[in-house]
Amino acid sequence: MTQSIILLDRSPLFRGMLRRIINKQPGLRIVAEVDDYSRYREAVLGTEAEWTILILDPGEDIPEIIDQVFGDHPSMRLLIIAIDGSQVRLKWIEPHDEILADASLDELFAIITDPETEQKEVDA
Repeated sequence: MTQSIILLDRSPLFRGMLRRIINKQPGLRIVAEVDDYSRYREAVLGTEAEWTILILDPGEDIPEIIDQVFGDHPSMRLLIIAIDGSQVRLKWIEPHDEILADASLDELFAIITDPETEQKEVDA
């Protein structure tokens, strides 16, 4: 089963790098790229994405729009990655908010492609 992803990152350089990595992963498909938080709701409405990958600047908080959109789309799941590596989190509405320590890209992609992710505990 292919998992659809929205990339949400204001940095075209980092977003492009992540796009190239994701495009090489079986079972993952990018359905939208958003470079401005104000356009996120539109991207979610225009796709059937299961995941959003949000890239944050160091010290940046999760934008309020994310929680607003999640309230309207409870099946959406979120992978948050701080660009400096200081934060990697999984979050969804059920509620689930989990900090992952030292997760590799392979481990993160395995989480995204696993259809049972929301029901499993992930080692942190």
